[in-house]
Amino acid sequence: MNNIKRIEQEIDGRATVVYEITKELTLNNIEAIFEVIKPDVEDKKNLLIKVNDVDNFDLSAIQLFESIKKSCNALGSKIVFEINLPEELADLISKSGFQEYIIA
Repeated sequence: MNNIKRIEQEIDGRATVVYEITKELTLNNIEAIFEVIKPDVEDKKNLLIKVNDVDNFDLSAIQLFESIKKSCNALGSKIVFEINLPEELADLISKSGFQEYIIA
């Protein structure tokens, strides 16, 4: 999958897996993105999910992020989202009640 990059690094003294996701986060590719991230969630790794340079984004991405967040919380691992969207997409997500994910 060419719109997701996985990087292992230390952040604040903790081993963390960073995922950089770009271009499209829609129903068309959300399952493939989940399959890439799922092993690290199951291995209880700390995660940082960065979303930048997005052309297409829908609410299935928010559902995915919410599911990953709940799984990480249940397993005791840390997860942080850094989502930088174009203004019109950020507005849509904010109006949907998920503004906690959006970088202002």
